Amino acid sequence: MNERLDQQLVYRQSQRNARYCPIRFGLHMELFDELIRQVALSDSTRAFILERVRGELNQTLDSYKKVLEVSLVEEAKVVVDQKVDPEVMILQRKLDDAQAELAVVVEDHENVNSDLKELENKFELMERIEIQVHQPEIAFTKRLGQALERQLYHFDNPPVFDTGEDE
Repeated sequence: MNERLDQQLVYRQSQRNARYCPIRFGLHMELFDELIRQVALSDSTRAFILERVRGELNQTLDSYKKVLEVSLVEEAKVVVDQKVDPEVMILQRKLDDAQAELAVVVEDHENVNSDLKELENKFELMERIEIQVHQPEIAFTKRLGQALERQLYHFDNPPVFDTGEDE
């Protein structure tokens, strides 16, 4: 088996010094499957354990692949960020600052609007209270005005009394 593995590695031109060679990995996995088959003929319990080990190995390798993909993406982002023009980065910072200032101004505007509404409500309440407080004075002034109008009418049109002397 060992000789056949070496022959297949040479025949398929696997890379011996590479960190990861899919050809080498595939051949080693085929060898592992063959070993499991041979062990299964003599001891099914050991074959079952070897299958579990193969499953764990595959899960671990899949996890490493995902970590590698994520790290490559992050590394590419860093490289791109480092190649970005410094003027663009300055403008980006200014944009971020302006957005933060805008958020503060919008919040202040909302606070002013709520304060304005509160003041308007208080002003309306004060007007209603003032009207209720001065209502008796207004009524008195109206009655006084009516009484004065009646007196003025009588002053302009005095009553004529008949004294009886004309006859």
